[in-house]
Amino acid sequence: NTAARSLEGTLRLGLLSGPAGGQHLVEIVGAFEALHPECSVEIVQLSWDDPFAPLRENDVHLMASWIPLEQPDLVVGPILASQPRVLAVASGHPLAVRDSIDVEELSDAPVVRFDNWPKELHEALFPLRTPGGRPIPGRRIPVGERAPFELAVRVARGELVFPTIPSAIPYMGELDLAFVPITGMPPFRSALVWRRPARDPKLRAFVRVARDLLKE
Repeated sequence: NTAARSLEGTLRLGLLSGPAGGQHLVEIVGAFEALHPECSVEIVQLSWDDPFAPLRENDVHLMASWIPLEQPDLVVGPILASQPRVLAVASGHPLAVRDSIDVEELSDAPVVRFDNWPKELHEALFPLRTPGGRPIPGRRIPVGERAPFELAVRVARGELVFPTIPSAIPYMGELDLAFVPITGMPPFRSALVWRRPARDPKLRAFVRVARDLLKE
């Protein structure tokens, strides 16, 4: 029928990072493909150098992205994940032995900085100042396909620290790192994101399945 034909093909879903997909992403994809067997889902890892370019250039239909995002051409949909913050540090770093770190203490260590990320998203993950107004030093690193591994090596060498989330720990490899909870920062959240207007029937159908499964 006409409705089935409109969903034929492949839906490309980009990941800003593996953990951004949340614990239910595979379940959502499975439910969508069971309901719409004429459409398959292809999951694509996006490069960190300009992660939103594939979405804006229609190389992917939607993406699992960390938020907040306040981009006029993008829609933030259902929430996929919400996690507390941890600070990745070298095992020999003075902070590595702590039970927790207050966000105000981030002013004492250089935090990673990325280019080509939306300002509001970068500020939420790697703030320029603490809530109390103390400047947080930063160190920019090149980003690209190998960014997660290169970042982990720099952290292990003690060059910088990396605010992240518990589910990202396996992606940091087997380097000698410590992960210390950060207090005073809100949970970091991810969501499905797509370009407006959302005319593609495959995209709309996938979002409907996600909302139903996530009970939003």
